[in-house]
Amino acid sequence: MKIVITGVAGFIGANLAERLLRDGHRVIGIDNLAYGLRSNIPEGVEFHQLDIRGKEMYPLFAGTDAVFHFAAKNCIADCQADPVETADINVRGTVDVFEAARLGGVRKVIYAESSAIYEGAKTYPTPETDEAPESFYPYNDT
Repeated sequence: MKIVITGVAGFIGANLAERLLRDGHRVIGIDNLAYGLRSNIPEGVEFHQLDIRGKEMYPLFAGTDAVFHFAAKNCIADCQADPVETADINVRGTVDVFEAARLGGVRKVIYAESSAIYEGAKTYPTPETDEAPESFYPYNDT
């Protein structure tokens, strides 16, 4: 399968890429390296240093079987300091990923929600019904 991972230089994206490569899939990685590290990206990933807020990435989605969307501004302190930029990256960027997938004929997009929706939870393991956000961030990411 041909799989696109946005946020491939982050912890989750890089680990997923490693697993998918090991399973024999072709992995296209997109990351602007604002929060992730180039050194995290496994060898074998077809890496493109691009921002998810733009049409430059659209051609990469053509003929793709699935997209894992992990790219986001995720440092809560930075997000609180600049909520407008956070919304631009996390909301408009996600719209661009969905549009690229639609135009590329992608049949499956897996979108990761923020765990910050549960940041104030008191029960562990936390049931999905126990939402307890302590910042605006989780609402900006859903």
